[in-house]
Amino acid sequence: MAGVLSLLCLLASRPSASGEGGFLQIRNGYFWEPATAEYFVARGVAYQTWNPPVGANQTFEQLEYDLVEFKKLYANSVRVEMVWNVVETSPGVYDWQKPDYLVAKAEELGFKLFVLIGFQYAPAWFPNEWWATTDQNTNSVVLNYEHPEARRAYANYITQVTSRYKNSTAIGGWILGN
Repeated sequence: MAGVLSLLCLLASRPSASGEGGFLQIRNGYFWEPATAEYFVARGVAYQTWNPPVGANQTFEQLEYDLVEFKKLYANSVRVEMVWNVVETSPGVYDWQKPDYLVAKAEELGFKLFVLIGFQYAPAWFPNEWWATTDQNTNSVVLNYEHPEARRAYANYITQVTSRYKNSTAIGGWILGN
C-alpha cells in the first residue's frame, strides 16, 4: 500500500519542527514520519465516508464504529475523501461538520488520513457552462476542467480544505482528484 500511496499522494513536509501538522514526507522512496523520526508503513483501509454520487453517506456513529474496528485490525491509516459537492454547499459556503468530525476522530484514534480532495464531481450550484459535456451533448456529472472559472473554483476548494487541516496530526497526505 505504501508504494501505491506514494504515487497517488501529493505530500508536503511539515510546516515546522514544533509539532504542527502531521504530514508525512518521502525519504528514500518511503513515507517518513518527522514527529517520530521513523519510517511509516501504511496499513490501512480505503473507506467511503460521504460521497453521494457513489452512494456513501455514513452516520457519525457508523464512522466512529468503523474507525474503532479498523484500529482493532491494526490499521494505522485510512484513505478517505472530502468530496466537494458535500462540503461547499453553495459558492463560498462550507459545511465542515462532517470533515471536522472525521479529522477529530482520526486524531483521537491515532490514524493518518490520506485525504482524497474530490473535486471532479461538480457541485449542484455550478453554472451549466462549467460542467463537462457528454457525447450525447448533455451535462456530465463531472466538471469541465478547461473552463477558467471552474478551474478557479476547484483550486479554491483545494485551498480551503488543505488550509483548514494543514496543522492536523491526522493528515498524512493529500490525494488530488482520483
